[in-house]
Amino acid sequence: MTHLRRARVAALIIVAVLAVAGGFAARSFEGGSAHSKAALQKALATPGQVGEAGEASLTAVERYWQTRLTYPTGRFNQNWVNAAARQLKRMKAGVPKGFYRPWRGRPGFASGPAKTQAAAALAAARPLGPQPQASSGCQPPCFTFGLVSGRVSAIAFDPTQTNVAYIAQDGGGIWKTTNCCSPATSWQVTTDKIAGGTTAVDDVTVDPNNHNTVYAATGDISFGSFAFGSAGILKSTDAGATWQALATGTFAPVYPPSTGGTYPQYQAVTKIRVDPNDSNKLVAGTKTGVFFSYDAGVHWSGACKTNNFSSQRQDITDLILRDNGSTTTVFAAVGARGFATTVQQNLGKNGANGVYVLNSMPASGCPAVASWTALTSGWPAGTAGGVACNPPIGDMTTTCAPNA
Repeated sequence: MTHLRRARVAALIIVAVLAVAGGFAARSFEGGSAHSKAALQKALATPGQVGEAGEASLTAVERYWQTRLTYPTGRFNQNWVNAAARQLKRMKAGVPKGFYRPWRGRPGFASGPAKTQAAAALAAARPLGPQPQASSGCQPPCFTFGLVSGRVSAIAFDPTQTNVAYIAQDGGGIWKTTNCCSPATSWQVTTDKIAGGTTAVDDVTVDPNNHNTVYAATGDISFGSFAFGSAGILKSTDAGATWQALATGTFAPVYPPSTGGTYPQYQAVTKIRVDPNDSNKLVAGTKTGVFFSYDAGVHWSGACKTNNFSSQRQDITDLILRDNGSTTTVFAAVGARGFATTVQQNLGKNGANGVYVLNSMPASGCPAVASWTALTSGWPAGTAGGVACNPPIGDMTTTCAPNA
């Protein structure tokens, strides 16, 4: 058997295996099982519904997406994606040799070698930039909103070049413009080949002391039940031209489920900030508290708590680092959102919600909880109450009462 015939046989075997696997996958999603499309559509809740017809049916939806993500083994590890991204980075990109040879001499390729023209066509392709897409592609009971766009989570401006800005898109990565800001502003994606293998980004910030250094926070805090998990801190030292993923182990995609929970809870790096007095010091917010780095993002201390209410959620929804000359003050906002669901039983634990201030950036490690001050005087009942608030699933009216 010649090399060519062996290659063809191998290709046919691969196609056959994929076809069989695809058949099993299709039956698992479209048959009469609990993970079928019909079951999924039946389980999808209408906004505002509670009980079995609403939030409780999120169980079936979660199982459906879990099956799709992990088929056929039932297991998923973000490290696999990271390893694949590193291997891809080592591969040389280009038009495969001989792939276009059968088209030589045909119309459209008469003026020169097919490979050259194909390469030119690929080189001419350009991304169109973030723009609305039609939302009518899914089957009922999906909701149709016409032209919609993915969430833009954050925007950061270059402190030196005022025409340069970056946006963070959840599911779309980091986009950059060099002709900001007018209706004619154009954007180009910068993170299609990042080492971390994720485009779910919650935040982006530019080092105030070096405009070529940009950081991005991965994960998705806005849509927690079926969120994209975090995959580290993205860092660029060439103004977004290339990126590397830092601390992928520290900011892993999932963390242990809440007490009594059976579903993984997805981590998110919600905010990332650079100390204006020392570029080696970074502060990151997550769903589980605050993290500090003292070596420009390589190593991290955390999760650090801003309060003593350890039984409550610690979602960091915003961070501000204020330059006081020789010192830096850290402001952290804690904001658990929503109410308890079948998938996230602790969403109602909002007793730690509030704004906390740390008067001076630490030199190492986690600052003591006593170093933080709650700025919550006069806020609504329940803010920074720290009580064991945990309304039952579907309860959207109960709020935490403050401590006596």
